[in-house]
Amino acid sequence: MSQQTLEHDYLEEMENLSPDEQKAAQLLQEIYDKWSYITFDEDEEELHGPASKREVNYALERLEKVSVLPIQNEELKNWYESLLSVAEESQNRRFIGSWWIIGGVSLFLLVAIYSFGISEMTKDFTVAEAQRRLDSEISYLQNQIRNLEAIPNRTENQEGALQNQKEQLSELEPLDAEGYRDLRLSQSFWRGFRFTMRQIPMILFVVAYYFASKAPEYLINRREREMQLMMKGAGVMKKAILGLMGFFLATPWVTYYDVHADGRKTYSDSNMEMGILQLVWKFGVPVLIAVFVMYTMMVILPFLTIINYLRNYQADKIDGYVDKLKGMFIKPQVA
Repeated sequence: MSQQTLEHDYLEEMENLSPDEQKAAQLLQEIYDKWSYITFDEDEEELHGPASKREVNYALERLEKVSVLPIQNEELKNWYESLLSVAEESQNRRFIGSWWIIGGVSLFLLVAIYSFGISEMTKDFTVAEAQRRLDSEISYLQNQIRNLEAIPNRTENQEGALQNQKEQLSELEPLDAEGYRDLRLSQSFWRGFRFTMRQIPMILFVVAYYFASKAPEYLINRREREMQLMMKGAGVMKKAILGLMGFFLATPWVTYYDVHADGRKTYSDSNMEMGILQLVWKFGVPVLIAVFVMYTMMVILPFLTIINYLRNYQADKIDGYVDKLKGMFIKPQVA
């Protein structure tokens, strides 16, 4: 957002302005003085801008009064246009949240939905495979039932397990391969569908986080120092995570040899075992780190959404409550 410097040259000759223009100049001066966000440009000139919704409304109310006054002075017109532009632009919202959080949570959800939702809903197998699975399940249940029935004094849990196994067997025995296939595919579809539906609230939280993290320019100005510190902290955290993952990925691959008495070298029998450990160390650990980070983002996302909404959409109300609390607990000093 741009801030405007105040040119005093023409104000020093107030007698050359008409009464209406003098009134307009006074209103514009009040706006400029009211704006509490103060910074400096490269030439060390003081720049003013609004730092709250109250200051924006204050400016718009007075600018509306200026707009109905007959103004001929070109510098005064330019000053009015400049302040109006700043007041209007200060209400524009800009996303100040973390694209890393949106990207990480979205990627985690996409992988989860595909792995446990879409893949389950689109699962398929042949009738021959269905017959093999049906025979295997029936054989497994029959063995489990025989083992449980062989126990002389069954516990309550064992008795419950026995009844459950018998119920499952009674459901499967009347089925042919086609019926078994239809049953399992139907169960798989609805299992995947339910999982996908359970992810909708988190998808909505991603969308809500984006909009909750859009702050008006006047708040961004007020939080300039805070945002610089947050960006610096986020940058350090990102570098630390990427550096840790890079440490594992950069681990050199080690090949083991057996050295024989005649000086020959052959691949060691332990290469397979050590190779698997190296794969886990080199690639498995970074993947676990990435999954942990994305899952952590997903857990804290609802809380971040609520916090960002309150900070970016209810900031003035919160400031009002804080002022009231200060008035209740902090006594004014008596000179």
